[in-house]
Amino acid sequence: MCGLMSWLVTIIVLTILNYTPLCIGQENGDGYNDIFSCTLGTIGNSLLFTPHVLIGITLASFLSAAIYRGISKQIKR
Repeated sequence: MCGLMSWLVTIIVLTILNYTPLCIGQENGDGYNDIFSCTLGTIGNSLLFTPHVLIGITLASFLSAAIYRGISKQIKR
């Protein structure tokens, strides 16, 4: 749950930052960014990276749970 909440906060912060002058009005060599390109970047990055992050969070959760179970069994001995 903590990993999912942190990912949600990350997407919210990315959205907020993409509506500031850090994105809108910047010259990146291909013209000035407008609100459409910044919105598209936010949505695109969220859709592209969310599945990878969720897989990573799931694997890390199962791995850490297995390590915790192993350590707790050794402590009980």
